[in-house]
Amino acid sequence: MRTKARFMLNVSVGFMFVLCGTMLTAFGQDREHYGISAKAGGVNATLGDVTLIHRGATEWQTLASNDDLDSGDVVRTGATGRVEMLLNPGSYLRAAENSEFELTSAAVDALQVKVVRGSVIVEVTGADEARTLIEIATPQTKISIDRKGLYRINLVANNATEVLVSKGRATVGEAPSATVVKDGKRIIIGGDSLAATKFEKKEQDNFDAWSQQRSEELVAVNRRLSNRTIASSYANYTNRGFFGWQRGYRSSGIWIYDPFFRGRTFLPFYPGWSSPYGRGYSRGFGFPWHGHSYYSPFYIGHRGNAGIGLGSGRGWPRGNVNRPSQQARPASRAPVRTPGASPGRGRGRH
Repeated sequence: MRTKARFMLNVSVGFMFVLCGTMLTAFGQDREHYGISAKAGGVNATLGDVTLIHRGATEWQTLASNDDLDSGDVVRTGATGRVEMLLNPGSYLRAAENSEFELTSAAVDALQVKVVRGSVIVEVTGADEARTLIEIATPQTKISIDRKGLYRINLVANNATEVLVSKGRATVGEAPSATVVKDGKRIIIGGDSLAATKFEKKEQDNFDAWSQQRSEELVAVNRRLSNRTIASSYANYTNRGFFGWQRGYRSSGIWIYDPFFRGRTFLPFYPGWSSPYGRGYSRGFGFPWHGHSYYSPFYIGHRGNAGIGLGSGRGWPRGNVNRPSQQARPASRAPVRTPGASPGRGRGRH
C-alpha cells in the first residue's frame, strides 16, 4: 500500500510539473498579453460584432480582445460593435458601431489611423506640452493630435469630416491651409465653411458615455496595481530595451496587463498625470518630469541599477529601493528632487 501511495504521489507531482511547464511555456509565448508592452495596435476591448481583415488577406475574421493589430490591418464594427485599440502608451482609440478604420502605421513615433466610416474617439494622456505624434486620416483631411486631450472624429453626410476637440489641440489639414482647433471647438471639412466653431460639451451620446466609462475603468485598474507588479514591470521594461529616442518621441509610460481586468492599463513614468476625463493615474514609476516639447528621458544609472523609484507616481515607495546617488547623476541633467515616502496604495472607483 505504501509503495502504491508513493507511486501515485510521484505521478501526481510529475503531472503538476508538466502542467506548470506547459503554462509557463504558454506564458512565455504570449508575454505581450500578460506582461508589458510599449507597442501600438493592441486590442484592449471588443463589444458586439467586430471583425478584422489582415493586410493582404481576402477574408474577414472575428476580432477578439487582446489580439494585436499590425500596420495595414483593417477593423470593422457592426450595428452592435465597439472596439478599443491601444495607441502609444497613455493613448486610446475607440471606435463606435458601424465604423471602419485601418491602422496605417503602428510605429509609436509615427502613428497613423485612417478612418473610413463611422466615428472614433481618441483619448490622450500626458503632459500638456508633450508631443503625441498621432495622426488620424479621413477621406477629406488629416488630423494631427498635438497634445493631451479628448478628440472625436465623425464621418458625416455629404462626404464630410467633423472634428470635435473637447480638450487639447489638433491641427486639421496640411500646411499652408491647416487650421488649429482648440478646447471646445469643432470644424467640418468638406462643408461650406472651414472656420472652427464652439460646441456644447455636455451634449453626449451613448458612444461618448461608453468611452468615459472605459477610461474610468482603466484608471481604477491602475490604482489597484501592487508595488510588486510595478517593480516586476520595471525589470521587464529595462531588460527588453525600450529606452531610446524615436524621431523626437519619448514614451510616457508602458501598457501593463491585468489578468483580472483582462486588459491592459497605462502605467505612467511621471507623477501627477490624469486622463482627460479627470481621473488620476496614481500608480506609476514616479520619475521627475523635465520635458518641454517632448517626452524627456529620465536618468538611467549603471547597468543593472537604473536608480529610480518604484511605486506611487506621487513619490518614492517605502522600503529598500534603488535611488540615484548624487555622485552618479550626470551633470547635463536637471537635478532630481529629493523624494519623499509614497502614500499608501489608492483605490480606484468605477
